[in-house]
Amino acid sequence: MKKEEKRVPGFLYIGMLAMCIIYVFFSAKSVVKAETVEDIQYEAENSSEATEESFSNAEINSESSEFIESDDSMEIMAIEPEFSETNLESTDLSGNLVETINSDNDINNFTSNSTEDAEIDAETDAEIDAETDAEIDAETDAEAFSNIVNDNNSLGFGETENSEYATNETIIEDNEITVSESEENPDQNTETNDISETPSITGDSIPEPKGNISEKSSVIPEEETFYVKVSSLAVRPAKNSTVLLGRLTRGAKITGYREGAWIKIIYNGQTAYIAAMHTDTNPVLETLYVQVSSLAVRPAKNSTVLLGRLTRGTRITGYREGAWIKIIYNGQTAYIAAKYTDTTSPLILESFYTVNSVPVRPYKEAKTSLGILPNGTLITGYREGAWTRITYKGQTGYVATRLITKSGLGLILDISQWQDPELMDFDLISDQVSGVIMRIGTSDRVTGSGYFKDEHFERFYEEFTSRNIPVGGYWYSIAANQQEGIGEANQVLKHIQNKKFNLPIYWDTENDTFQKDVSANLLTDAALGFITTLETQGIYTGIYGSAWWLNNKIEMDRLTDYPVWVANYKTNYPAYDREYGLWQFTNEARLAGYPHNLDLSIMYTDYTKTTNSIGPEILYVQSSSLAVRPAKNSTVLLGRLTRDTKVYGYREGAWIRITYKGKPAYIAAKYTDTSPVMETVYVNVSSLAVRPEKNSIVSLGKLTRGTKVYGHREGAWIRISYNGKTAYIAAKFTNTDPVPETIYVKVSSLAVRPAKNSTVLLGRLTKGTKVTGYREGAW
Repeated sequence: MKKEEKRVPGFLYIGMLAMCIIYVFFSAKSVVKAETVEDIQYEAENSSEATEESFSNAEINSESSEFIESDDSMEIMAIEPEFSETNLESTDLSGNLVETINSDNDINNFTSNSTEDAEIDAETDAEIDAETDAEIDAETDAEAFSNIVNDNNSLGFGETENSEYATNETIIEDNEITVSESEENPDQNTETNDISETPSITGDSIPEPKGNISEKSSVIPEEETFYVKVSSLAVRPAKNSTVLLGRLTRGAKITGYREGAWIKIIYNGQTAYIAAMHTDTNPVLETLYVQVSSLAVRPAKNSTVLLGRLTRGTRITGYREGAWIKIIYNGQTAYIAAKYTDTTSPLILESFYTVNSVPVRPYKEAKTSLGILPNGTLITGYREGAWTRITYKGQTGYVATRLITKSGLGLILDISQWQDPELMDFDLISDQVSGVIMRIGTSDRVTGSGYFKDEHFERFYEEFTSRNIPVGGYWYSIAANQQEGIGEANQVLKHIQNKKFNLPIYWDTENDTFQKDVSANLLTDAALGFITTLETQGIYTGIYGSAWWLNNKIEMDRLTDYPVWVANYKTNYPAYDREYGLWQFTNEARLAGYPHNLDLSIMYTDYTKTTNSIGPEILYVQSSSLAVRPAKNSTVLLGRLTRDTKVYGYREGAWIRITYKGKPAYIAAKYTDTSPVMETVYVNVSSLAVRPEKNSIVSLGKLTRGTKVYGHREGAWIRISYNGKTAYIAAKFTNTDPVPETIYVKVSSLAVRPAKNSTVLLGRLTKGTKVTGYREGAW
C-alpha cells in the first residue's frame, strides 16, 4: 500500500504533463491556421483569454523545468523567419513534437503555394492590364478585365501582390498572437514587431534573434527613371485595379519604384501604378508628323528665337519632353511644340488619276459599289492607307489606292490616225489636258520599206495649236540600226517644216516584227541616229517605250541626256527605275468630248516652255556679259557676248546652240530673248517694286531712284531680268532719260572723283552743299 501511495503522485504528474502537451499542440496548430485576416482578428480579440490560460498552464507546470525547456525550444522555432518543413525537421525537439509540427505542413504548403499564385496572378494581371492600357480604352474593357482578375485570383483574403513579403508578415502576426504578453501588460498591442519585447511563457525573456524579423526586405528599392513606350498607358490607384486615374502618352518621363510587374509612381500627388512591361529605361525615340501648315523650330523650350519652320506633313524623329519634342534641326538640338504633331501623317487633299476601271465603295472593304470610275479619270481625295477617300456624286466614297496614281504636273494626250477627229470636241478635250503629242508618221509595218505621214497629223496640229495647247510629236519606228534611225529623223524634219513644238519629239520603239530580235547595242545606235539628227536642227528629242522594253532592249546608259517617256498600264507606278518625264499609264482613258478609249500620260517634267522649230531662232543677249561655252554645262570659256548682241541659234533645252567663230558653241537660254527691242530706262521714284508677274502683289525687291535698267515694254509693264529671273516693273515710274535729282551734302567733307570707285581726288564738297545729278546705283 505504501508503494502504491508513493506511485500516485507520479501518475498525477504524468497526467498533468500529458494535458499540457495536448494543450500546447492544439494551441500551436490553431496559430498556424490563422492565415486569413478573419482568423488573425479573431485570435487578437481573444488574446486576453489565451494569455490567461497560457499563464495558468505555465503555473501548473512550473515545477517541470524539462518541459519548459522543450516548450521554449518550440516557441523559438515558431518565430523563425524561414518557416518551412526543412527548418522544423532540423530542430532538437523530441520525435513527438516533430510529428506534431510536421502534421501542419499542409498549412505551410498553403502559404507557399499561395505566394506562388500571387506572383503568377500579379504577372498575368499586369500583362493583361498593360495590353489593355496600350491598345484598348480601359473603360470599355474594364468589365472584361475585372472578370479575368477575379477568375485568376485564387489568393487567400489578405495576401499581397508582392508575395516575397507575405509569408514573413503572416508568420510574424501568428507569432505575436501565439507568444503571450506579461500579466502586467494584458492590453499591450499584439502587433509588436520586435521579438525582444515579447515575454516568454515562463516570464523569462527569449534570446533576441539578429535583425528585426518584421522587416520585409533588407534591400531598399531604388528610384528609377522610366519612359512610356506605348501610345497610351493607364495609371491605376492599385495593382490589378480597373479604376483609371489617367493616362501617360508615349515618351512621357516618370520616376518610380519597380514592384514586380508594376511600377509605383506618384501621380497627381497620390500613389499610383503603371504596367512595367510598357516602359523603358531609355528615352523613346518617336516618329511624328507635323499637323499644321507652319510649325516653328526653337533653340530651346519656350524660346522666342526662330531657327526655321516645318511644313504640314513633314516627318521628324525626336524625344518627347513634356509639351515639347526635342529634335535635331540643321545639325543642332532644337524644339517644336508637341501639340502640333501626331504619330500619323496628316491627310492632304491630292489629285489622282485612275489607272484602271475603279469601283467606288461606300466604305472601306465594302463589297458593294456606288459606281465605276473609268480608266484615266482625274479625282481628288485623301489617302488613308490602302484606301483613298473621295467625294462621289455628293457622298463620301472610297477607292483602292493601288488603282490610282498621283496627277503630276498635268495630263498629256497622245493621238494618231486611229482616233477620228470628226468625233472629237476639241474645245472639251483641250479643257482637260495640259498638252498633246501626235504621231507624225511611221514606216510600212509589213514590208519595212517606205515612210508614211500620219493622215490626221496636220488636222490635229492645227486644232490644238489654235487653242494654245502645247504640242509634241512622235515617230513610230521600225529602225534596226543607226542609218535607219537617221532616215526616220529626216522624214520628221520634212513633215514639221514651219511648225513649232512645245513638247519633245519622241522616237517610239516597240515593234516586235522588226526590232524584237535586234541587239540592244544596235537598237540604241538606231535611237541615237534619230535623236542626234533632230538635235542638230534644234529639235528637243527623246525616246518612248514600255518599261520592259527600255529596261531590256535599250542601253539607256547611252541616252541619259534625253527625255524619257515610259509606258506601263494598270499599275500605280511605272516600274522604271531611271529618270523619266512622262508616264503613259493607260490606253483605256475616257475624256469628255470623245466616245472611245484614249491614251493618257502624266507629265512629271515641265516641257511646255521648250520651243522646237526648224531653222535657227533670232535671239538677243539680255545680260551685260554672256559666256560662250564649247559644250552644255562646260566650264571652258570661248568668249563673251555683250548686252543686245543679236545671235542665231537652236534651242536645246536650257541651252542655245550657236555658231561662234566658225565652230558650234552654247550659251545659256535664260539670258536671251526673242524680242529685238530692248529699252534702257531709269527709275524716277524713290523706290520701285520688282514683281514676278504683271499685276502681282509679290515683291522680289526694290529699285531706287535713278537706277538704270534694260527691258522690254509690254503695255503698262516693262519686262526685265532681275537676279537671273524674268520680272516686271511698272512702266509709268520710269523714264527713257536719266533722272536729275537735287541733293545736299550731309557730311563735313565729301570727295569728288573722276569715275566710280576711283581713288583720284578732284576736290571736296562741304556739308550742306546743293548739287544736281543722276543717280547710278551707289553713285
